[in-house]
Amino acid sequence: MGDLGENYGTTVLIAVMMVLILLVGAITESVAVVLILGPILAPVAESIGIDPIHWGVVFVVGTTIGFITPPYGLNLFVVSGVLRINYDLIIRQIFKLLIPLMIVWTIVTAVPWLSLVLLGG
Repeated sequence: MGDLGENYGTTVLIAVMMVLILLVGAITESVAVVLILGPILAPVAESIGIDPIHWGVVFVVGTTIGFITPPYGLNLFVVSGVLRINYDLIIRQIFKLLIPLMIVWTIVTAVPWLSLVLLGG
């Protein structure tokens, strides 16, 4: 019974860290997210038994998703400028892409093998 509680706590902690990465990534650029959250969240992830390489992949994927998440989503401004498409139109369309990205991010987080398979060790 205690093991179930530990797994639940770990899952909730990982989910909270993922939400934090996404929220901070949505309002600031990715370099700032890495510089601010990286040193804080990496030791937390390691302390609950997450492989550092796996956590790095999870962190980078989350930061990348945050980079295209409204309201800031710097890449959305770049696309708007380069393609000369109204920013509001891009915002309305981005949610079609965000849902599959969030599903893939969840799978990558839940299945460490996906990010560690090429290490060969």
